[in-house]
This record gives sequence, structure tokens and C-alpha cells, in this order.
Amino acid sequence: FPHHTFQWEGIDGTRILTHFPPVDTYNCTLHGSELAHAARNFREKGRARHSLAPTGYGDGGGGTTREM
Repeated sequence: FPHHTFQWEGIDGTRILTHFPPVDTYNCTLHGSELAHAARNFREKGRARHSLAPTGYGDGGGGTTREM
């Protein structure tokens, strides 16, 4: 998919701001290498100055750990 941030439009015309974090993983630990990847990978750089980078073990309810 060519975008990380876009307006999703439902069949009734309702629009929702949608963002796929450019860290490209469900398990982001916010290490420098992950943040550098996200900065390089963020496709809307020319149009947006910010992106989300949720941290934790995701897609299973793990969340952020103390070690992170």
C-alpha cells in the first residue's frame, strides 16, 4: 500500500483518518534502529511532520514491558 496516513472512506461516505505506523511491526521496542527505520520509511514526509510509533508487544495484548 503506498501510504501510511490516509482518509479511509466507508461505503456510506463516512471518512476516518487512518494511520499505519511506519515501524512496520507489531512489537516495537523503540530502539534507535527501529526509530531510524520508521523515519526513513514514513511515506508522508513531505506532507506531515509527525507519525505514531506505538511501543510494546502488540497484536496479542502484551503491551509495553518494564524492560522496554
